[in-house]
Amino acid sequence: MKKTDRYDYVKMARAIIACKRDAGQTEKEIVSQLPLMNARLVHLKKYEVIARQGDEARIFGLVISGGLQMTIRAQNGDRCLMRVIRPGEFAGHSLLFQIDPIYPCEVVAYPSCEVIVCDLAAVREWRKTPSSAEFYRMIEDQLSRSLSVAWQRGFIVSQHALADRVMAYLMIRSAEDRTDVITLQGSMDDFANFLACNRPALSRAISKLRAEGKIEICGRGRIRLISGHSTMVPPELP
Repeated sequence: MKKTDRYDYVKMARAIIACKRDAGQTEKEIVSQLPLMNARLVHLKKYEVIARQGDEARIFGLVISGGLQMTIRAQNGDRCLMRVIRPGEFAGHSLLFQIDPIYPCEVVAYPSCEVIVCDLAAVREWRKTPSSAEFYRMIEDQLSRSLSVAWQRGFIVSQHALADRVMAYLMIRSAEDRTDVITLQGSMDDFANFLACNRPALSRAISKLRAEGKIEICGRGRIRLISGHSTMVPPELP
């Protein structure tokens, strides 16, 4: 990856302000800070890997367009989709707070995307200066949201039966979106990966829930959760 010149820093600063309304800094301030983070704008093709599970962590990034998939490979070789990182979200930001950071999962472009990539070592050094305060505020805000996502995910995959995983996911989404009609994010294959199963098994679980009167299909990628058919209670955040 090549370093950018000043023109690229201006382009990156404008992209940051466009996708992160809470940047809290002017374009000029951001432009002055990007070289300190050894920042560069990277274009990734679909399925291109930016980080591999278990490798020493050296970079993290801010998604500008497209998306990144975070996946974990289990001991049996199966791939499990942890989450999708969308424009305006950081990828690998928690690594800044670890002593010997190792990538906990594989990060792959899906679809193609643009990412502002920064060096972990450079940002850690820059953190000692007052000018980093606003940037780290954004990092800590997302860390708080990421904890909630991770906690919910842990509750979902802790359900032994696949049908219960589907119900747990739908209940959480219904509470967050304040609607009983949930629109799935991504394809059915993505949904299966998220639930750590294959698509045929997911189809059987959905058919079972429909037969039991717990859900209705409301069109492509839309499921209605019928209230009063589950005693499942997601745990509160610690």
